[in-house]
Amino acid sequence: MQLSAFPFSTILFDLDGTLVDSAPDVLEAIAAVLRDAGDPVPRMELSIIGPPLEGIFREVCPDADEAKIARHVAAFRDLYFGGTFPQSTPYPGIFALLERLRAKDCRLFVATHKPEAAAQRMLTLKGFMPFLEGVGCTDSLPDRQLCKKDIIRLLMERHALDSASMVMVGDTALDIRGGNEQGIATIAALYGYGDKAKLLAERPRYLTDDPEWHTLRKAK
Repeated sequence: MQLSAFPFSTILFDLDGTLVDSAPDVLEAIAAVLRDAGDPVPRMELSIIGPPLEGIFREVCPDADEAKIARHVAAFRDLYFGGTFPQSTPYPGIFALLERLRAKDCRLFVATHKPEAAAQRMLTLKGFMPFLEGVGCTDSLPDRQLCKKDIIRLLMERHALDSASMVMVGDTALDIRGGNEQGIATIAALYGYGDKAKLLAERPRYLTDDPEWHTLRKAK
């Protein structure tokens, strides 16, 4: 699909696995937390990246109780979210895509399960903030953890967005499910971390194999 024929003017991007290849820093921090706690470090698939931290640690520590999961999450937050993400890099071609979308007067946002302070820091350090009109995160409302559907709805309310003009771009089933549940179009970023079968099972409207959308097409 040519970008000139792209029918949406408001694009919401997931962060990890969609805009930024953050896997090296995330997996290293998870392993460090497990080692420091005396837990074994399992072989970790990239598909664990994306969900909220509690879900990640339940997957890598299936026998841990909720108290231990909470300790791991707290340790990860201290280790990872306060850092500078030195090994995380924007996907090749992603800035070229953002430039082209902005040239079409598209409104660009990020909707991520990262906490707001960490998301804002990463987006600033990696050069994304000048392109973005807003960022929605899992903790963007006080005393409540937002799922992807809630994050999308919050951005819609804060920025007076029209669902008919919106599309959610993400690499995990949670991204596509959140967009579908909120009634907006979705693009599955197949180059990211998500399990491809689970991603396609959520029935995204469009697919892309590359960050610059050269392969953007309607899903069958």
